Amino acid sequence: MNERYIFRGKRKDNGAWMQGSLVSFPDDNEHYGIWSENAQSYLWVEPATVGQCTGIKDRRGKLIFEGDMLHSDDMLKYCECKDDEKFAVVRGDGKFNACFTGDMRTTCYNMKAPKFHEREIIGNIHDNSELLEVSVA
Repeated sequence: MNERYIFRGKRKDNGAWMQGSLVSFPDDNEHYGIWSENAQSYLWVEPATVGQCTGIKDRRGKLIFEGDMLHSDDMLKYCECKDDEKFAVVRGDGKFNACFTGDMRTTCYNMKAPKFHEREIIGNIHDNSELLEVSVA
């Protein structure tokens, strides 16, 4: 399966992360399922936690998903950000972007930009809300 078509979400029954094929129902924003090979069925996940795989891996070889939080020493050379700046992976305009919010501004960079190759997953917006704190100068 193409990695770009893998989704992940937190299970409704136990909060565990799972990934696989996504099923959703038109006009129903409360029911999303992800296929479980082990159970041979769809397991319900929390809609707010559903994120698509970018098809890109971090420097440790781990797949990056929408909603992941990243840190990139290499990116610091190209943006007006501090060395403790974190980036959130978001999807928009048909592509994945790494966006940081700091000093009351938000700036986004295309995830496929060659200058952004030393990224590392440090958490996600669902489990690590403390990483989303905005710094004010």
